[in-house]
Amino acid sequence: MFGYINLVVGLVLFAGLGAFMATAIRNNTLVRNEALGIRTKATLASDAAWRAGHEAARPYLHGVVVVGLVGAGVSLAALPFALSDGEFVQWGLYALPVVSFVIQIMMFIWSAQKANAAAKTV
Repeated sequence: MFGYINLVVGLVLFAGLGAFMATAIRNNTLVRNEALGIRTKATLASDAAWRAGHEAARPYLHGVVVVGLVGAGVSLAALPFALSDGEFVQWGLYALPVVSFVIQIMMFIWSAQKANAAAKTV
């Protein structure tokens, strides 16, 4: 059960990272740096490329937030089923947060691809 809760907390933390980045991009406070943001050769090429890339990634970062929060909510709502004595129910239940994590990671990768492509046009 402890691992399940850790997965749900991880979904929320990933969603928080996506929300932080999307908000910083919207407010134009995520400046070009080597520590935080989508750091590809194209996005690091100039401040204009950085802004264009991150602006292109912002909708996908919003998706990361939605998937994380919905995944965490559904996973918590399904938690009473984990208390069943059936082994399949307990292990099958882990699919909810794991699938949400996979989708979040795919959306982060997709956002980086969109950012890289947009930065190359600058």
